[in-house]
Amino acid sequence: NTLDPLVYWVKGVGPEFEEKGSHLGPVSIGKSVLFFDKIKEEDIDTYKCVIESCCSSQSDEIDVDVIVPDATCEDKYGLGNVAYAAVWKFVLFSEAVQYCADLGLELALPRSEEENNKLLEDVQNSFDHHPNADKYSQENWLWIAASDEEHEGTFLDLKTGEELKYENFAKKQ
Repeated sequence: NTLDPLVYWVKGVGPEFEEKGSHLGPVSIGKSVLFFDKIKEEDIDTYKCVIESCCSSQSDEIDVDVIVPDATCEDKYGLGNVAYAAVWKFVLFSEAVQYCADLGLELALPRSEEENNKLLEDVQNSFDHHPNADKYSQENWLWIAASDEEHEGTFLDLKTGEELKYENFAKKQ
C-alpha cells in the first residue's frame, strides 16, 4: 500500500547520540522488527522506532530499551527457568504478592520434590547472606504462590487457578 508509513530504527537515543548514535537501516514500509540473533554487550542500549507518514510531515517515535535479565533469572537448576531468592520481610500474603509483582517477580511455587528441596536449600543458604535473615530465621514459614483462600484446605496455583498437583505443607497450613 502506498499510504503505509516509513519505519526505521535509531540506536543510542539521548544526549550522546551525536557521538555514539546511529541510524539502523534499512527503512521499512508499514512495519519493522528490531531483532537480535544473539545479544552482545554493545546491543544493550536505548533504541527509537521512528514512524513517518509517507504523505505528510507527521511522525511518531517509540523508545525501546534493550536489556538482559539479571543473572539471578538464569535456569541454574535445569528445572525450567526457576530461580529462587528469599526476601526477608514480615508481610501479609497479599503484600508479598504485590511486593514481588512490583519487582517484576512472582512468589515461588515448587511443583516437585526436587524444586521444593532447591527452594529450601536456597532459603537456608540465604541465612548467612542477608542482614534480615537472622530476624526471621526462626519463623519456619514462607509465602508461596498458592492459596486456599477460596476453599480451606484446597490449595490453588495463584497463576492458573488450578489445584496443586504437588504439596508438601505442614499440618494446618
